[in-house]
Amino acid sequence: MGQTDNNKDKIYVALIVLAAIIIRLVYIPLNDVIEVDGIEYAVLAKSILAGKGYIGLYNSIELLFPPLYPLMIAAVTFLTGDVELSARIISTLSGALTIVPVFLLTREIYNKTTAYIAAVIVAAYPFLILASASTFAESPFTLFLTLSTYLFYMSLKTDKKRYSILTGVMMGLGYLIKPVGVYFMFTMIIISGIVILYKKRDIMKRAAMPALILLFFFIIAAPYINFLHKRTGRYMLEGKSSVNYIIAERMSTGLSSREAHYGLDEEGNPLGILPDHNLYAAKYQYGSFIKSIPRLLKTMAANVKPIYKKFPLVVISPWIIALVFYGLFKSAWDARRLYNELLLAVFVTLQMLFIFLHIMIARYFVPLVPIILIWTAYGIYELYEWFCCLEAKPLQKESVRKAFLALVIVITLSSNLVVFITYTVYDEGKVKEARIAADWLNKNGKSPRKVMAGHAQVAFYSDSFYFLTPYAEDRLILKYAKNYEVDYIVLDERYIFDIPQIEHWYTDDTDPAGLKLVFFDNSIKGAGIKIFEVL
Repeated sequence: MGQTDNNKDKIYVALIVLAAIIIRLVYIPLNDVIEVDGIEYAVLAKSILAGKGYIGLYNSIELLFPPLYPLMIAAVTFLTGDVELSARIISTLSGALTIVPVFLLTREIYNKTTAYIAAVIVAAYPFLILASASTFAESPFTLFLTLSTYLFYMSLKTDKKRYSILTGVMMGLGYLIKPVGVYFMFTMIIISGIVILYKKRDIMKRAAMPALILLFFFIIAAPYINFLHKRTGRYMLEGKSSVNYIIAERMSTGLSSREAHYGLDEEGNPLGILPDHNLYAAKYQYGSFIKSIPRLLKTMAANVKPIYKKFPLVVISPWIIALVFYGLFKSAWDARRLYNELLLAVFVTLQMLFIFLHIMIARYFVPLVPIILIWTAYGIYELYEWFCCLEAKPLQKESVRKAFLALVIVITLSSNLVVFITYTVYDEGKVKEARIAADWLNKNGKSPRKVMAGHAQVAFYSDSFYFLTPYAEDRLILKYAKNYEVDYIVLDERYIFDIPQIEHWYTDDTDPAGLKLVFFDNSIKGAGIKIFEVL
């Protein structure tokens, strides 16, 4: 009987995964413009396929974006012939496959009914569907992180070495997609150490668990760490910290965030990370952590308001929050329940900490959503159990009880539809007008060409060298463009007001000095686009 039930579970979970894939594939065609970070991954995949090496968007060796996702895109592109489509397919499959570790982890921590509820919610949750149809790295990273969490839980529960080995491997793969994975790995090491000390028996035997996690993590991560060392001369786990540190140092002098990132001096030379962030990743070493604490606290304080505003709107609804609390506190906790809930809470807290320490972007919430939905599923289960205990005669029918459960699941999923209605999570830089401008450049512009714009889509679709528009006075921006022999400057109505110093370049009817208007399109309301040739 046990084996039969296990086979049924495999079939049912496979069907849920298949349904999740279909839902996400249906949504892919609605994403007709590549996302901002997706461009970097796609360009890296193109470079790998062309035999150019690990060359990124700025035509230099990429030090900020790890290699696994671009390698996966390159592999799938052999079949599709399209790097953008390949990235979306990988995200789609990753999002759907996340159902498997969610089901397994939920079954271990709670019960099989809750596991099925969690699987269904993850399959159809609007926020996760959006993530899975994008070209961002969050979806594949979430798969590896959730899988690592399940394997880590099993390593703690069973003391079997294979689970520790697999935890290290999966966490290493997650790190090769997003470097933040290394912090989850170290958290697992700390937790396993605490558990070993708490149990106070077979300490030497149990000590193999964190050792194996650490060993196999670094076996997977070592080639990339060596790659960074060869390019920078330093042993480092990722390159973003160096860039973030120098930006924070510039902001401490009184510069705004935009000036610190993209400012220019009086000669039109970059003060921030222009024209290539990789130069700063290689040059600057991250400073003292102690000295960085005031900056980190300031960043956390600044993120409180946007997280408070966006988290309930985009990620979870008040209804889901209520279900989470109902599930957590409906029943009394025993020692096992306390242990399980604390384990889940650690991973949610750690991810929230990373969000507080960075710029508030909705997609950063993606990795913690599966855990939140596990809690949500248990809240639904507890509500279902309450309903089943009601003594009214019509409620004793199994069909009525199942209908109630289905209704609660539908309400739960519908409560997140606000994402589609009032807030497009993955609208970051998805500018349809970029394709219009790119089509003109492909037909009329000389090649190879250098294009300056506020976003990289135009350069990506026109196969041009990309220069981000600086944040400075108009005369300095023009100097910068000429210093780097930029051929065209693209102004997008959607973003031009972010750089008020050159707003008049878009609004004036006459050509700015040193520029010639060669293309203008305003067929998309509120998203007109101009292309100037640099004289």
